[in-house]
Amino acid sequence: MLDKSLLNILVGGSNHFPSVPRNETTTQISDLFQQFSNDDPATEVSLKFISDILKHFKAEKEFNLDGYIKMIDSTRSENPMASGHILVRRNRDVTLGNRALLSPNDWEETNQFQDEFVLTLYQVSGEKNNGKSIWVPNIKLPMKKISILFEIYTET
Repeated sequence: MLDKSLLNILVGGSNHFPSVPRNETTTQISDLFQQFSNDDPATEVSLKFISDILKHFKAEKEFNLDGYIKMIDSTRSENPMASGHILVRRNRDVTLGNRALLSPNDWEETNQFQDEFVLTLYQVSGEKNNGKSIWVPNIKLPMKKISILFEIYTET
């Protein structure tokens, strides 16, 4: 019997971000995309680059960051030349834990890319977040992709 509470059905074209992201390598994260300006439009990058960036983050168990990375890596294995887009925004004044992360302009910018993974990275200022600046990843799934993430628990 399958416990439906272990399933997380993700509809293509939707945006996903962790409520409680953790940056254990903040400097390395910043260095990875220092070439992207705060004013740049979404830029085409390899899916490997997106996957490599996501591996620097930690998130609450319910977000299943490893599942998103596996989705991206699965697409890469089907097409090693597959690309996505990245959008970087610094010094955002956002309170973590809110229902929406992206600004209307950034939402519109990333929705141009219907059939690709899009990673938006917000550097959220510390003013509303216990004085600590943090990077938050937002993953938009390709429109044509419906994925099911699940976790397997075993008793020992």
